[in-house]
Amino acid sequence: MNLPIAFTRAQALKAGVAWSTLRGPHFTRLWHDVYTAGDPDDPVIRLHAALVSAGPQSSLCGPTALAWFGVDLPDRLRLDPRLHVHTPGGHPIRLPHLRVHRDHRLLAPIVRRGLPCTPPAEAWFQLADEATTHELVVVADALMRRKRPLVTPDDLREVVDLAPARRHGRALAREALGLARPNTESVPETLTRLVVVQGGLPCPEVDYPIRNAAGQVVFRLDMAYPERRLGLEYDGAVHVGDTAQMERDQWRRRVLEDAGWRLITVTAADLRGHPHELLTSIRRAWASRT
Repeated sequence: MNLPIAFTRAQALKAGVAWSTLRGPHFTRLWHDVYTAGDPDDPVIRLHAALVSAGPQSSLCGPTALAWFGVDLPDRLRLDPRLHVHTPGGHPIRLPHLRVHRDHRLLAPIVRRGLPCTPPAEAWFQLADEATTHELVVVADALMRRKRPLVTPDDLREVVDLAPARRHGRALAREALGLARPNTESVPETLTRLVVVQGGLPCPEVDYPIRNAAGQVVFRLDMAYPERRLGLEYDGAVHVGDTAQMERDQWRRRVLEDAGWRLITVTAADLRGHPHELLTSIRRAWASRT
């Protein structure tokens, strides 16, 4: 018996599995006409089952594809219980846990860890059907992380340009592109930058290098207004208790202050509860350092 991870009843019968056996304890029906011999709660098995349900030539898309690529997603998209798949045709599928997309495919699918997926740039663009501008910026930044980026700004721009002029979400995606930046390191950094820009201040430079007298980069600031020597750093408190890291942070601050910089530290509480207070502090510092 040679069956894939998830399969239809027709595939099981063709492989020699009797109908009575398929209904027995060794197999589980995941949803309509899709079965597995594995753990029905295994997320990977459920991804395979979603592709089987959508039919031949289907691929993971939208937030499901991005999660499979390991991209940081905003909470609303990350917690969406539906699996998103793309199919070029077939009969309509109406299942509460499955969202089937049939929009015109812009790029050919690729295989990621054994599963066919919409390429990351197009999966990002597919979010524009339902996402907000800020959510699109957060995901675009996550796709262009300083470490292990999956796309470039040109890749994202290409899918927007390839889409028909009347494609829903095209204008929203183009707006998000203007706000997205490569080389960030976390979602909170992106949210901090959006608070600043939404508050009317110029967009700070991202991943700004601080150099010593010899011109060597000694460390980088999350965000900076170099002409005003004003830096913004997000502190997620992940290094609490790490004495060596805490000492390095204090050294960084002293180096900056000795060079005439003002450093504003941003925390999760600033973004969660009082972004207006954070913005007021940044505005005052920015205005005073002319």
